[in-house]
Amino acid sequence: MVFERDSFKKAKGIWLKEHEAELNRTVLFHTSISKGNNTIMHMAGQSTYQVYINGEFVHFGPSRASHGFYRVDHLPIEKYLKNGKNEITVLVSGYHCHNFYLPSELAFFVAEFSDGEKYFNATGGSAWQGYLYGQKIQKVERYAFQRPFTEVYDFTSLSPFEFTLPCEVKVYDNIDDCLIKREVSYPDFPYESYKAIIDGGKTQKTDTPRVFSPWWWDAKSKEFTHFPASELEFSSTKLLEDIKLENAGKTDLKIANGEFITAEMNQNTTGLVKIEVEAKADTTLAIIFDELLTNGYVDSARMECVNILVFKLKGGKKYSLITAEPYTFKYASIISLG
Repeated sequence: MVFERDSFKKAKGIWLKEHEAELNRTVLFHTSISKGNNTIMHMAGQSTYQVYINGEFVHFGPSRASHGFYRVDHLPIEKYLKNGKNEITVLVSGYHCHNFYLPSELAFFVAEFSDGEKYFNATGGSAWQGYLYGQKIQKVERYAFQRPFTEVYDFTSLSPFEFTLPCEVKVYDNIDDCLIKREVSYPDFPYESYKAIIDGGKTQKTDTPRVFSPWWWDAKSKEFTHFPASELEFSSTKLLEDIKLENAGKTDLKIANGEFITAEMNQNTTGLVKIEVEAKADTTLAIIFDELLTNGYVDSARMECVNILVFKLKGGKKYSLITAEPYTFKYASIISLG
């Protein structure tokens, strides 16, 4: 197969200096632009990225490519822009680990804008700033042998998209020869809500913890890159290993600490997971999911994956949360652990 080449007019690849080869590093890149005519955002990167304009999610990319190649998005964004200043935020997840989902390569991001007359706000210059996105915890467990890392977020200090001091950026001058056209259409990202809350109840401590230990958990192969248990900042599996769910017919959306509800989708559905939450008090919210119920409950380890999403939330705030990666499930239990 012959790939058609693509390129940028001004932009160069960037990443945070001294963080190039880290596992599971998430970086927030930010710039601001004014509304123009027929504005297009041109971008590429490794591993995956999400684009937000004025706080609204608009895109997930890039499209897949072979090892050593990167497809370029040319995304029309005019409909998302308002008069005056527009805030452009891109969250880039650089995994840099061997898996069956994405090539294990150094992370980078490259972008610029055009309005039919000129190209502007190109990465590699002063228009973009880069920040360590500490709200997404770095040293966590692998999600599966086939995919990179679990998602654990801590919003108790900084809110989503909040950032502090920018970091020094490293510029890559050698990516032009690796850029190819996207060659597939852009997704619309339709929103599909759950069908019903089918059950819920309370959590209980159990004296017989369920220790998660699939065959790949302690793989010693050099090709299986992960954080050793001694280095983990947070363990999603240990968070829930001594927690037992007890159904009690609860179906309302208000969840006190120590309670849970289980939602059912219309069918097995694949996509980014979005949840809107108002936290009355500080809590740790865990979402476990699977394609079926096992004896009336979601079994987050049934397929030897860590089907657990974790969000640490600050009380007195409302959150609109979207995962960095897509998942597939029909059933999800939302658990408030306090």
